[in-house]
Order: sequence, then C-alpha cells, then structure tokens
Amino acid sequence: MSRIRSASVRRLFTSSAVLPLALLVALAGVPERASAQPLQTPAERNGYQALTGYDEMVAFYLALGARSDAVRIREFGRSGEGRALYEVVVSRPAVSDPWEAHASGRPIILVNALVHGDEPAGREALMAFARDLVEGPHEALTRGAIFVLSPALNPDGGEAGAWGTRNSPLNLNVNRDYLRLATPETRAFVPEVVAAWKPHVIVDAHELVGPPRIYDFYLSYPLDIAGPTGNWNLTRHELIPHVVEAVEAAGFSHFPYHRVPSGLVEDPSQGVSAGSYGAQALSSYGGAQAAITVLFESMRPRDAREGLEPRTRRQEVALAALSGWVVDNGSRVVRSVADERAELVARGARWDAADSVAIRLEQLPSRVLPYRLQVDGEIVELEVPLLDSTRIAMGRIRPVAYVLEPHRGEVARHLALHGVQVDRLLAPATVQGESYRVRSVERGGQAYEGYIPRRVETEVEAGELELRAGSWLVRMDQPTARIISHLLEPEDENSMVSMGWFTTEERQGARLSVHRLRALPGVPVERVTAPDARGAPRFADPGTADHATRAGRDAPVTTDPATDPATDPATDPARGPAWAR
Repeated sequence: MSRIRSASVRRLFTSSAVLPLALLVALAGVPERASAQPLQTPAERNGYQALTGYDEMVAFYLALGARSDAVRIREFGRSGEGRALYEVVVSRPAVSDPWEAHASGRPIILVNALVHGDEPAGREALMAFARDLVEGPHEALTRGAIFVLSPALNPDGGEAGAWGTRNSPLNLNVNRDYLRLATPETRAFVPEVVAAWKPHVIVDAHELVGPPRIYDFYLSYPLDIAGPTGNWNLTRHELIPHVVEAVEAAGFSHFPYHRVPSGLVEDPSQGVSAGSYGAQALSSYGGAQAAITVLFESMRPRDAREGLEPRTRRQEVALAALSGWVVDNGSRVVRSVADERAELVARGARWDAADSVAIRLEQLPSRVLPYRLQVDGEIVELEVPLLDSTRIAMGRIRPVAYVLEPHRGEVARHLALHGVQVDRLLAPATVQGESYRVRSVERGGQAYEGYIPRRVETEVEAGELELRAGSWLVRMDQPTARIISHLLEPEDENSMVSMGWFTTEERQGARLSVHRLRALPGVPVERVTAPDARGAPRFADPGTADHATRAGRDAPVTTDPATDPATDPATDPARGPAWAR
C-alpha cells in the first residue's frame, strides 16, 4: 500500500500514480509549502453550490499535504468499484505509524466521514477542519493530539446519483458492517485503521433526513455499559455537554440522536431512543473497541445538495469543540481508555460469577425532555422520555476464553481482522467449560444487509470439555473482549451464529462448535495472530507461526504495537495476509 509524504509536487506525482492525469495536471500549480493564499475546499470555492466529487477531494488532501510536513496520507484499501480509500494523519511533530502515536502519549482522534454516500456534510466539514489543523485556527490542536482522518469510507456511494446514495453499489449499508466485514470498505478499514491505530476517540460523522425531526444537530454515544464504565461516564457527563454547548452557542439547535417511533404524538410516553444496531455500526463498534466514541448527525433535506453550508458549519463547530476538549483533557482521555482496556484484560483473566457479558440490552428512560417535531407541516410540542440508559436483559458469566473447534478456522480468521488475538492448541486438553445446545432458530423472512438474520436461543451445558489439538483458543483477557462476546455469544443480534456462519448446526438439539471456558487449558499453543510492523492485525496459517507458548499466565495477551511489533510471516506487505488474497 502506498504512503504519500508530500514535500513537493514531484513527490506527489511519484506517490499518486493512481490519480487521473487531469487531476495531477491540476496539481502542478500547488506550492511546495504553505503560500500566502489560504487553501480552500472545493465547496468553499463554489459557494457551497455543488458537492465535492471524489477526485476533487483527493486533490484537496494531496494539495494540503504538499503545503505541510504535518500531513501524512496513506491508501489503506480499495472500494468495491476500485477507488482508493485514504487515511490522512495530521500531527506536529509528524506521525506516520500507530506505534509512534502511542509512544507520544497524546490522544489519537479518528474521524470517519461519508460512510453513507448521501450524507456529504461530514466530508465537506472534514476537509475544512483538516485545513484549519494544518494552517488555520486549529494548528495548536495538532501538538496536543494526533488526528487520523478517514475522508470518505463509501466513495462509491458518494459518486452515485445526483447527491450520492446511502448504500454502496452492492446495496449494502457500510455502517451496518463493522462486525460482519462483508464490504471491501469495512474489511479494509477495521484492521488497517481501527485495529492498527487503536484510537482513544472515534467520531462518526453522519447526516439524517428531516422532518419529522427538526433539530439542527444530534449527538449520541455507545449505550452498552456492561463492564468498565469510565469512558461512558467521561463521554456522557463531560464531553457531550461540552460539544452541545458549543453547537448551541454557534446558533444551532440540538437534541440527542434518536429515531421517531410511530404513534409518538398520540402516545408520547413511549419515548424516543437511538434504537440499537448492536456493534454493527461504528457509533457502537467504537465503544466495543474500548474507545470514547461519538456520533455526529446534522439534519439535511432530502436533496443533500440543499443547505450545504450551514450543515457543514454544524459539523465543523462540533469537530472543533470535541477536539479542543480532548486536547485540554488529553492525559485524562488517554488514562481513561487505558484503564478501561486494562480492566477488560483483568476481568477476562478470571471466572467471576458476579461479572457478566451483555448479550441483549433493554433501553430505559433516564429523563423527560421537551421535544418538538413536525407533523403534516405543523410543529408539535411534546414531553418525551429519553431512553438513553440500558440494563442487561440477557447476560452470561464472563468466560475466561472461547474455544472454536478445529474446522472453524474461518471464524478464527474473521476474529483476527478485528485485532483479536487467537491461539491454536498444539495438544489435546481437558478443561472445565460450557457448551451451547440449540433450543430454537428463527430465520428472517428476507435478506438483511446481504444475509438472512437468525434469532437463536440456546441452553448452556456446563461440564468437562475434551478439546482437540488444532482447536482455536480466543482468550478474554484482551481489550477486544466486547468484540469477542458480540461475535461469539449466539444470542447476540450481531453474532456469527446470528449472521449465518454456523448454518450446519442450525437445528434443535445441535451442539454449536464454539464453547465457553472457565479456565485456560494448560497445554502448549501457537499464536496465529500478531500485528504487522504498523500494528495492523495479521493471521498466520497453522504451522507457520514462529513461536509456541503456553495458554496460562506466562502468555499474556499483547495488543500494543509499540511493545509487540511482530510481523506475520504469512503477510506480503504489498498484498495483505496470504489468506485474504
């Protein structure tokens, strides 16, 4: 994958051969360093009368990189139609790789835009914000934090139609794919950006269509508070109020992000909530990765070309406010995220009947708020409960590990993409654990995001498990523990069982080929996952791992690329892991 470290136009030419020739010619006049003329975004140049196209966006970031050594641009993947997916890193001093960022001690802020192709204000705002980080009023922020920007995760959707399409050309919602990784965009973004950088803060920039919702801007954050709650408390009680204050001070109205249920006017007592997408959307997936995560939503008309300037401005204000707060509280943010990840590791190291993983959640109201919406052209004012708290409706005792039977290698490989450590047993083992016995399976009547969803109910059978050599061990003493339980607890709405990975076992009375352990097996294992030199997770085919260890306390899980920069021997850096080709 190419890395662009732009110090001159000549450098831009040699590093960006994938760009159209006309676009490269347009860059010929770009100065080598910041000039007296401020760099404008394409939308600023045309008075916000037209949306920025993909080629214009790429040209803008390359021009920005040519003006400052604080910018690093890297292609991390390709979209379904072959467009390059870029990360843009802005920092002073410059940072190229995740290990450098973590060694600096500064918070890492990941901002993702245009995951829905018809929600362009986040993309437009991110260009202006990046410019202001490099040569504008936000320059000081780059000395207090490291910014990793994903300017357009769904560029194909952004280029479709008159103002983009929500889904990708495969008609898949990229923002429902962070666990399944069925789209090429998320299959690149999750391992190469999220798992590699391990950001402390994630911002997911979206837009929503109104009316009936009529507020200018909406914020949300992960509601799953099973386990550590430090990030949740910091977000809910400090970060969100700070951003809301800034948005309202700029003259924009705010309400917590929500969906409008049918019959709300007739029965306001049902309240409003953000609903639940599990961890399949980035606004929740980030929390499952133990990062402080915030969802931005600016209201837009159905025609996304209309009213672009104020919508962009709302996103800019929120980005500046959030980033300023993170920089001002940098040490607290880094410590909170580190503490949460360490607590997940500690909890996963022991079987504790008082500690559960959340499988299904119930949303509960925490307060009643005045609320306005538009119905049939009229503004209706209500008092509505806000369902922004949760309790565990279904949980199980946190296991020490999960075990996949030897033939489930494809599941092990999938877990590795999320940055999950996986080991392989080199000898048989007997250990106390639990198995899942299928009680019922209900299949959806139609496809959802490319698969038929299942609602699976199981009974857990405790006892002695005979594990075969070659079984895949997925320990829970790692920061990705929430991701693991989402994917492996069958009743989770986003589990691999629910998504159809275990079809041969979808019958009443069948025993699933994934098990829960109450203790680690005391036999040698080989580690089949390791970060590459940048920190992106890689998987080594069985028998190619370069070391073996035991599964006990002498084999701690290492997920920090700064301390474990091991490179997967099965990986060709230019092409990715061998198994993914």
